[in-house]
Amino acid sequence: MDSAEKSQLVEGAKLFGVELTDKMIEQFSIYMEELEKWNKAINLTSVKGEDTVVRHFIDSMIPLKSIKPGDKVLDIGTGAGFPGLVLKIVEPSLEVTLLDSVEKKTHFIKDVVRKCGLEGVTIEAGRVEDDSTKEKLGRVFDCTVSRAFAVLDDFYKASKDYVKKGGKVIALKGPVTGALMEELEKTSVRYDVTDVEVPGSLRKATLVVRSR
Repeated sequence: MDSAEKSQLVEGAKLFGVELTDKMIEQFSIYMEELEKWNKAINLTSVKGEDTVVRHFIDSMIPLKSIKPGDKVLDIGTGAGFPGLVLKIVEPSLEVTLLDSVEKKTHFIKDVVRKCGLEGVTIEAGRVEDDSTKEKLGRVFDCTVSRAFAVLDDFYKASKDYVKKGGKVIALKGPVTGALMEELEKTSVRYDVTDVEVPGSLRKATLVVRSR
């Protein structure tokens, strides 16, 4: 990560109330380096270079608005660790479980976690809908987060077997569009919706939260 990317990351984090330490910046540098290296062998992301800082790192900080320090967080369909691993770096008190059905991606995440020296991270290869995954992880989480689900109702239904009563289901979506508003109107549950401008870009995102 070059100096311009580091500066962009630091300034973007501040807008979410996060003051990045030197250790955190180093962890993000390792993360980015490993992402670029592994991406040559397995398909982790099509986003590269400076765009990684905005579209993956800063974007993944948005759910902080709805997460409390010390929460147990389950990232469903984490892929290359977004947003769950980013949340862990910027809020070390979180207990984060990263779940993905693609084992190669979980191998990548384990490599990043080890090289960054992160503790309090559990990495699981499995499908969220499988009974074996439900039994293994249990309904112990304060919240689930995801950028992976296209349909909000599917995400909410998948989360119900993992979030304890009073917990939250947090989805990070793209900008508010007619299609998203139509989907929200048709959902079987009600969500709190916040439109968010992603620092460092013209991109907008939507934070969609449902309490159980």
